Amino acid sequence: MHTREGRRPPTYRAVILTALPVEYRAVRAHLSDLREDVHAESTVYERGRFSSEKGVWEVLIAELGVGNPRAAFETERALEHFNPHVALFVGVAGGLKDVSIGDVVFAPKVYFYESAKVLSGLKPRPDVGESSYALAQRARAEARKEDWLRRLIGPTLDTAPRVLAGPLAAGEKVLAEARSELYQFLRAHYDDALAVEMEGRGFLMAAHARQGVEALVIRGISDRLDDKQQADAAGSQELASRHASAFAFELLARFAPLGGELALQRFRAEEQGALWSVPYPRNPHFTGRDALLRDIRAHFLADASPLPLALHGLGGVGKTQLALEYASRHASDEHHYSHVLWLRADEPSVLASKGEKEQARARFTRALAMHEHVFGPEHPRVAGVLNNLGVLLMNMGELPQARLHLERAVAIDEKAYGPDHPEVATDLANLASVLIKAGEKEQGRARLQRALSIYDQHPDLPASEALPILVVLGKTHYKIREWASARSYLERALSLLDKVPEEEPQRFELLLMLGSSLRHMEEYAEAVTWLERARALPGEGRDPRLLCDLLLLLGIWRALAIRERTKGPSSLRVAQVLQYLAEVKFFSMRFPEAEADVRRALSIYAAIEPPPKQELAEALLLRGGLHQRAGALQQAQADVEQAVSLLESIPGKKEYTHGGTPRVAPSTGSPLPGGGPHQASERPPAAG
Repeated sequence: MHTREGRRPPTYRAVILTALPVEYRAVRAHLSDLREDVHAESTVYERGRFSSEKGVWEVLIAELGVGNPRAAFETERALEHFNPHVALFVGVAGGLKDVSIGDVVFAPKVYFYESAKVLSGLKPRPDVGESSYALAQRARAEARKEDWLRRLIGPTLDTAPRVLAGPLAAGEKVLAEARSELYQFLRAHYDDALAVEMEGRGFLMAAHARQGVEALVIRGISDRLDDKQQADAAGSQELASRHASAFAFELLARFAPLGGELALQRFRAEEQGALWSVPYPRNPHFTGRDALLRDIRAHFLADASPLPLALHGLGGVGKTQLALEYASRHASDEHHYSHVLWLRADEPSVLASKGEKEQARARFTRALAMHEHVFGPEHPRVAGVLNNLGVLLMNMGELPQARLHLERAVAIDEKAYGPDHPEVATDLANLASVLIKAGEKEQGRARLQRALSIYDQHPDLPASEALPILVVLGKTHYKIREWASARSYLERALSLLDKVPEEEPQRFELLLMLGSSLRHMEEYAEAVTWLERARALPGEGRDPRLLCDLLLLLGIWRALAIRERTKGPSSLRVAQVLQYLAEVKFFSMRFPEAEADVRRALSIYAAIEPPPKQELAEALLLRGGLHQRAGALQQAQADVEQAVSLLESIPGKKEYTHGGTPRVAPSTGSPLPGGGPHQASERPPAAG
């Protein structure tokens, strides 16, 4: 069932701010799935996605206009609105020293040169904003490489631009020439500044006040003071904007925020086919306890099959942190650990998976009461417990109680998130399964359709959350014999299975159901293809005869469809194929289906004048075998006696006995269900 434990790929959030339209366009070019996002106070942003090997970034972009006060105000608003892991200010700057047009400068610090005291002249009172240490360190590492050049969009320079780390000077004045007093002031008091701009200090001031946000200013050099007008006329601002944006997105591609380390560890483990289910990030401040860590390591390496090791001690002494540090240090050790799993032995979901359903029910019930007391009865966390308790009760067969819990979960999540949120779809899917099990198939199907429509509105959801909905939809439509719909959902579910390895055991069943749906749609070639895939799957405990029988049946079904189209539904040839189909189903232990086919064959034979005695007798023997299997011995004896009478009336036959039942042996044929031969002169081959 679909619970609230589906994994998502690592997803981070970033805000990238610009001052000018040319800067905004350069940033926007690196994003996909762009959509408008309007602040409650009418600020218009755009949101897009940027994917990298470390995860997916949701990026909010904005064009603020020029000036530090405006930058501070708009930065604070954007950070409050989007709550990002990273904030970048990306744009152009005028070079002061040691830079060329097209170079990129990232600023570990930004001077606000307007902060000064007027005496006999301007006396600076340095006001310095610092970028985050982690981002600046990653930027230094990427500046030593040339990988960022691959992200350049549009024409560039003949010589590769450089990336430099150095201070920027920010103020409220446009610096246009080297002879100005401002330039002389900057050279005298901020002589290490590489470039000058107008927003960086306000941006860093707002970012510094926002706890947990990593911030950095990145500028492309668009001019130097001795050639500003000529450079601007030649399009240098566009060039510098493209270069700064390319480096900014390379930085995002290579950076994982400290708060996102846990998601990144899971992502890397899954890339290598491993599992990482540790629910806490590594503690960056962990120190000491080296002797304990060595002892743990020695214990697990001392034997090929080491015994479990228990960490014990008073509460709060650091047992969890010690285990977490050991797992983080050694998770990637070759030849030692393929998976790292973190389980709490007393969690209800763990108990349920172990089959201890009554204990799990007691724990879930207790958890529900605690959540209602702490958060209130309408909180989404309460809905999460209701959802999982409802699934457990459904698996225990307590459908009315399960329905009540899941209906309440739907109502809470709809109120908290809105009617089209994925959490609502989760509740609906599980509620639909309860209704279907209770016999209310139409209501169940309606809820499943609504759940699927919600998922269709969220194409970025991971396969692990969409797959259970598609599987239940496919199975539901299969049970109510809506073959085309069943085919659609089953094909979509199978297409997602490769992305959800833990659901691989479902593949065999889904392939069989898809093949059967296609057979009912008379698309025999495709049905054979899917069933052959099922036969090729490895697996223990599967009867290989099952698929062989299915493939044989497909050939007969195909022959039956051809006969009905060419000879008519009540022709002798159709009855012969039906009889052969019934015999194959008999040997495949599909007795109810065999009985239906032989009944139809007998009705066709009885309507033909004169009746075909050979075929009619064989069909009666088959029906007698089915009656015998069902314990209807008198009916079985009557069928056999009638068959014997018919066969005796055919010239050239002789009586024989098999298994205590008198039989009449025809001259040629193949096995009857009871073991005797029968004639197959008019019977079509079992074409695949």
